[in-house]
Amino acid sequence: MYTKELIELLFTQPYVRIQNLIDSGDIGRFTASKRLKTLCDVGLLEEVTRGKEKLFINHRFLNLLKKK
Repeated sequence: MYTKELIELLFTQPYVRIQNLIDSGDIGRFTASKRLKTLCDVGLLEEVTRGKEKLFINHRFLNLLKKK
């Protein structure tokens, strides 16, 4: 279900936009949105709306970056 591109995005940036996932591979908006929302449901990401954009924040990764 989760592609190499999605995994790489999750561990190279502390947040992901739906468009980032679309741009990284052969995936449509609906599928990208569904996969990111599933990761929110299991607690890996948090969905935050900023203006018209939805950000999916990986708080664990963000906290690791803040410690350095």
